[in-house]
Amino acid sequence: EILKSKYQVAGKPGYGAYGTAWLCRDLLGQKHVTLKIGASEALMSELRALRHFATTRHAGSLLVRKMFDDFVIKSKHGLLSDVVYLPLAISLKAFRRVLLSGNYPSTF
Repeated sequence: EILKSKYQVAGKPGYGAYGTAWLCRDLLGQKHVTLKIGASEALMSELRALRHFATTRHAGSLLVRKMFDDFVIKSKHGLLSDVVYLPLAISLKAFRRVLLSGNYPSTF
């Protein structure tokens, strides 16, 4: 499935009370992204905060995960808000490099 003519769904890494996270391929940017989809009402305060942090110069805004895109899709269940982030994990290529080098924490 392709959303917004740009994000191709690759897998479903997780879900929560207010939304579902999908790993997607950004077909235009040639990178992987995380797409969080949830009921518009549920994500409204999160979107409001993300938009505020994107425009403020407050030092704390650097600690908030950056939103790269957002959009709304219509479904049979109503309107769904979509927020696009970079994935929070390292790539498989980087993970393999860590394993092969042996440079990983002792608790790993």
